Amino acid sequence: MAILEWSESLSVNIHIMDEQHHQLLRMVNTLYDAMQNQTNTDPVHSILEQMHQYAITHFGTEEAFMEQHTYPEILPHKEEHQKFIDKISQIRLHEQTETAANSIDLINFLSNWLVDHIHGTDKKLGAYLASCGVH
Repeated sequence: MAILEWSESLSVNIHIMDEQHHQLLRMVNTLYDAMQNQTNTDPVHSILEQMHQYAITHFGTEEAFMEQHTYPEILPHKEEHQKFIDKISQIRLHEQTETAANSIDLINFLSNWLVDHIHGTDKKLGAYLASCGVH
């Protein structure tokens, strides 16, 4: 069951960023499914590790675009990325002691952060990059 669904309202109109956002949404959904069907922490641990690594890759893509095109809001955008990476790292350290209620909190955090970040910060970046001729 998907907790997050892709819609065109999430598109930032930059192809690679949209593809990577799709993948992050799929990972949140996979994590949600693993938590719902969990008999041990191995799948959850593996998915969190994959999400951590993929987020680093995705943020690197965005940050390379920002640097290449002299994005004026690069520092606050990068700070948001770092806060997310720090949060995922913290979650991974404490995941084995998480209760079911905290698991729902984790899914809510990931879902809300991702959607809010795309709708706010990434939409601004997408518009800026489009004005620079990036598609």
